[in-house]
Amino acid sequence: MKRKKLRRIAGSLSPHHILKRLSGERIYNDIARRYGLVYFGSVSAHDDDYEMVRGFTVSTEHQDRHYCVGTVEGFDVILLERTDNLTFPGKPVEIQKWIILQVDLRNVRLPHIFLDNKQHSALFYDALFAKFSRFSAVDVNVFADHDSRFVQNFTVHSTPSDQLEMIHILRHEMTATLGHHFTAFDFELFDDRIIVYSSNHAPSKQLVDNMLRAGVWLAREVESKT
Repeated sequence: MKRKKLRRIAGSLSPHHILKRLSGERIYNDIARRYGLVYFGSVSAHDDDYEMVRGFTVSTEHQDRHYCVGTVEGFDVILLERTDNLTFPGKPVEIQKWIILQVDLRNVRLPHIFLDNKQHSALFYDALFAKFSRFSAVDVNVFADHDSRFVQNFTVHSTPSDQLEMIHILRHEMTATLGHHFTAFDFELFDDRIIVYSSNHAPSKQLVDNMLRAGVWLAREVESKT
C-alpha cells in the first residue's frame, strides 16, 4: 500500500516536492505520536467525516493537509496545515500557508475577536475585511492601560456590537502574557473555539509545542474568566 502511494506521489510531483511532502508527514506523525493525536493526512473540505476548521482562513478552495485530531490536557483539538490563494480585485494572487490549531471550549460562547500580530501583507487585510465586512480595528486607546508589548505587537479586530464583551474577555493579565510570550501567532476567538495561527512558517517540534502551549493556556484563561 505504501509503495502504491509513493508511486502516485512520484507521478505528479518533482523530487524536491516529494521529499518536502514526506518530510512534512514525518514531522506531523511525530507530533501526533507525542501528543496522542490521530493523524489523517490530507482531507477534503467537502468530506463530512471530518470537522472543518473554519475561521478567517476558510474558503471554497483551500487545501488541508496533515489533519490531526485528539485531546490535549482535557481540550479537544485539531491541528492541520492549510494552503490557499489570497485574491482581491486588481492585485496579484498570493499563496498563503498556515499551521492551524483549533481548541474547542467547554460551555463557553464567545464573540468574534481576531488578535492580529501585525505580520501580514496588505492583500491579507483586503481579503479579511472583504470576508468580514463588519470587522474593524479596535481603537488602540481601549488598551492604553494594558501591557505595552501587547499594544505594540497586536491589533485587535472585532465588530462594534461586540466590543464591550471583547474588553471583558481580554483582561490585563491575559494581554500581558500574549504580548510577552505569544507574539509569533495570530488568535481568533468565536463561538466555542479558539484558533491559533502560524503564518508561512515551516512546521517544527518547537513551533507546534508553542502553539499548543498558547492554545491550551488561552482556552483555560477564557473558560475561567467567562
